[in-house]
Amino acid sequence: MILYRSRLATVSIALFASVFCFLQLPSAVHAGEVQEGQVLFSQDFEADQGQWLVIGAGQIKWVRGEGRAHSGQGALEFTYPVAKRGLIAAVTPITPLPGARSVRCWVKPNSATVLIFATQESDGSRYMCPFYAAGGKWQHIVLNLSDFILMPDTSDENARLDPEQLIALGLLDAATLFQLPSAGEQKRTVLLDDLVISTAQVESRAKTVTEGNVTLQVIDDFENPTLFWAPIRLARNKIEFDSTAELAIERDAQHIPYGTGALRYKYAIRTDVAPALTTFLFKPIQGAVSLRLSVKAEQPTALLIGVSERDDSQYQTFVYVAPNKWHDVRVSLDELMLAEDSSDENGKLDLDQVQSVYIADMGALFARFIPSLVGARTIWLDRIAFSSQEEPPAQGITEEDGQQLVWIDTCESSALRWVPLQITMQPLSIDLAEDVTFKREEHEEGIGQGRYHLRVEYVT
Repeated sequence: MILYRSRLATVSIALFASVFCFLQLPSAVHAGEVQEGQVLFSQDFEADQGQWLVIGAGQIKWVRGEGRAHSGQGALEFTYPVAKRGLIAAVTPITPLPGARSVRCWVKPNSATVLIFATQESDGSRYMCPFYAAGGKWQHIVLNLSDFILMPDTSDENARLDPEQLIALGLLDAATLFQLPSAGEQKRTVLLDDLVISTAQVESRAKTVTEGNVTLQVIDDFENPTLFWAPIRLARNKIEFDSTAELAIERDAQHIPYGTGALRYKYAIRTDVAPALTTFLFKPIQGAVSLRLSVKAEQPTALLIGVSERDDSQYQTFVYVAPNKWHDVRVSLDELMLAEDSSDENGKLDLDQVQSVYIADMGALFARFIPSLVGARTIWLDRIAFSSQEEPPAQGITEEDGQQLVWIDTCESSALRWVPLQITMQPLSIDLAEDVTFKREEHEEGIGQGRYHLRVEYVT
């Protein structure tokens, strides 16, 4: 099996170090007395571009006219070369904003990308919040300041963003910062409008939820209208942004198992690269022993679920998703195995070092001998979380009567590891079997191993 590595989540971002070092300029905006929902900083770009300036090879200008702004007539236009390596950012000074809780704005890039809002505090610490933006349309971006993460090249005494220490705000593109190529594109333009920083409380992406005796550290439940996942294409030693994929927050109730939102991901299977989603973790994971997510697919789908540590070591597991129904997938973290093309100093998953999660469709691995896999696909994801609940492992090594046993599948896990295939001998062809149903059933104590067995129903 070919395994993939996501460089997006592990590349150094030390280039941020000089972004705001000279921006300690006075600002015309003052916080005053803080009240619930109070606007502390706002720019609608109706009069001018404010104090925004550009660092690096980009250009900014104030634009006016119908179709150029989200509301009114004015907006800020930020243009930059996509293939240029190095730091390119649009930045503005701001005064400290005690009580600030959220950032709202509208953005419109001419093509899909991952944008980053970055901040700097007066003590030099820097924070960022990356988000996905589709191309060619205005999108409402809503960010909770608690979801901003400390940049790896900086430090802070309390490891959290302090709005009362803010001195600058910046907007930049992950494509230039991470040298993440997007096929065929040379220049990108992003329009920014109706920027507001306020004391309003908005939906946080990362949260802790208690269900009975189980603690869930939710990394995304898709209730916030902003997308925090990047669509990428992966191959061995290669990664690029997938500008052909479509991401959206789903609001249709039939595609939502929890709350009011889910992630809809449309992509294409090819034979040379694997489509995937990746995201930074906004808060450290502590005390978890399992990972769970809800997934629904239009077609039979094999997913690779992985996590990446700060040292670039990758741990992964594989699950099969039957089509047209929601699956609550739960896997023990002990089942996440070190990727074949990865290394780790201690050979085990260290939760305190995990900084990203990725989900890849493994259809590319099989598409060479199952041509029907090639083409458009859609999956939905909801409530992805690390859990304190122990989950039975599906695989492992044990001792019995003095002999070592290697479990291929204990059938105790809710995660399905088997893919149904239909093989025709003459002429030889392989395809996914459609009329196959897997059922995990509980049996009486003393019959077989454990509590569950797998029933396979099929049509001959």
